[in-house]
Amino acid sequence: SLWCGAPHLVSTPLYQAVRKTKQTRKPTTVAYVSPVTNLLQRVSLSPTDEGLALLFQENLEPLPLQDGFGQNEQRYRDLLESVADGVIIVTPDGLILDINQRPLADAHLRREEVVGTPFTDLPAWSSDPAVQQRLRAAIARASLGETVRFEARIHPQTDLSRDLLMTITSHRDANQQVEYLI
Repeated sequence: SLWCGAPHLVSTPLYQAVRKTKQTRKPTTVAYVSPVTNLLQRVSLSPTDEGLALLFQENLEPLPLQDGFGQNEQRYRDLLESVADGVIIVTPDGLILDINQRPLADAHLRREEVVGTPFTDLPAWSSDPAVQQRLRAAIARASLGETVRFEARIHPQTDLSRDLLMTITSHRDANQQVEYLI
């Protein structure tokens, strides 16, 4: 519900911190630059009886690039955007954590419209329920650690169709648990 209710807060570092705090039941702090607002977020995460408590502190100024943290974020952004193909990072449940510009441009969408939403709910997929269901199944298989090749014809816009070949791979954490999918 956090991801859907506040998509501008979604990021891979925050997602990883949530997973870590849930697994270890120990307080964690994470800082990251929101891919949507480009503002520094500092988040303290604490386990509670009901789940997790998150305290957000937002820096209202964009991070200067000469700052070491800002440079790392900029390198990450530059790397993500330098890939010629579309790259989408999703949770094992299929929520979009990050996305590069290529698929956004093809679908005429903005990053803030898709980060924190289920990948299968993007307009390109939701126009064909059968393809949408096959994609859900592919994500479920990849969430178990399998590398999945997926082919489909999608419709990023009403008057446009594309034949897509996608490989879904998993990234594992130190405990060999699937952390996210690319």
